[in-house]
This record gives sequence, structure tokens and C-alpha cells, in this order.
Amino acid sequence: MKELSIGNGYLVEIYNESGSTQAIVYPTPAARKGETFMLFGYPTGAVGNVINAGTNELVLPNYKQTWANIRKISDAPDNVKYRSFKSNQYSTT
Repeated sequence: MKELSIGNGYLVEIYNESGSTQAIVYPTPAARKGETFMLFGYPTGAVGNVINAGTNELVLPNYKQTWANIRKISDAPDNVKYRSFKSNQYSTT
């Protein structure tokens, strides 16, 4: 996030040579540097056309193992100002 100058609630574009989608930045301790997580195959999931080159219209797109770039679209919009970005992952420590 530091390298891209982005923070909680910022809007980003995830893109590769196959396509792109937009997302809101929601940091999580489970994601390692250089990784993202997006829902796919789920009614509220939207990963656009960011798939690998081996995918065609006759099979379920392979959203996993797909390389993509991230670029900032904008700072956090006003409507996320009061949203909590506290981790929702339970910790036993």
C-alpha cells in the first residue's frame, strides 16, 4: 500500500492484458505483500475480466493464479469516511 500511496477505502483498478475491474482497498493481515483477494463465483463477487490467458468461454474462468497490476483510481470517497476497516479476522492471541 505504501508503494502505491493508497490507504483504507481508496479506489483501485486491478488489471492485466485480459481485462480489468475496480475495487475498494480493505487491508487485511492475512494478505501478504503483493497479494489481493476478491470474491468470485459468488453473487456479490465481481472480478471483471481479470483472468489468465488460458481461459475461454466454455469453462469456469481461472481467477486464481492470475497475475495483475494495481493502480490507484482515487482517494477514499466521502461515503466510506465512517466505515470501519478494522480486521474482521478472529485472533486467539
